[in-house]
Amino acid sequence: MYFEKYGSPDKPVLFLIHSEGLVEVFHQLYAPLTERFYVIVPHLLGSGKEVGKDFSFEESEKQVIEIIRQQKRKVYIAGHSLGGNLVFSMISHYPQYFEKAIISSPMIDQTDEDAKKKAGKTSITSLIMGMKFMNKKYIKLLGLEGQEEIKFFLDYRSKISKKTWSNYYTDRITFESCPQFANCDIPILCVFGMKEDKDFQRTAIQMKEINKRTEMQCIDGADHDYPFKKADEFEKIMIDFFR
Repeated sequence: MYFEKYGSPDKPVLFLIHSEGLVEVFHQLYAPLTERFYVIVPHLLGSGKEVGKDFSFEESEKQVIEIIRQQKRKVYIAGHSLGGNLVFSMISHYPQYFEKAIISSPMIDQTDEDAKKKAGKTSITSLIMGMKFMNKKYIKLLGLEGQEEIKFFLDYRSKISKKTWSNYYTDRITFESCPQFANCDIPILCVFGMKEDKDFQRTAIQMKEINKRTEMQCIDGADHDYPFKKADEFEKIMIDFFR
């Protein structure tokens, strides 16, 4: 699995796990976070430098964990949306590798049946068309400026397969399938936006009910894209929690 590295390896390690089909979701945070951390950004299967492969939750988790093992020390980790799902699963199964975790707007369902119902309502064709329409808007919102990084963004976004888009919504994690979360003994923060679908808030509440070490934080006036639309506020939340 390809991964980007920012900052000095002498600093504490922070992994940033991106959302579905959007490697640059934390792009505006790289520079400020490298003042305190050595930042590692894996490219999940199906997007970025890994766009030639179809997304698999299990295989992505396995490959990210291998990169974490290679650090030979405990790491900090944050993930948004799909990335939040992966963080939830990784800290449940491998808590020994982590100092603290931020789970940002995860899409965790109650049961496998819930996941199947939601996946059945997702029109992959409409989703792909919508993403194509959003690409130019995302370039500005994400703060992409260099010709090469814009070219890379547009190129991999155009190559994400229908199978990958489908797998984002069918290859899901649930509370039911991850009972180990209740025993995870590291500090956890679950973040969600006030303007998001209420499912995200319900997920945060349930995480806190299951694991008492979980804290919750709501970002006022924020929709699902707050890691880049409200980057300064989200950066402060991260720094304060990881302090």
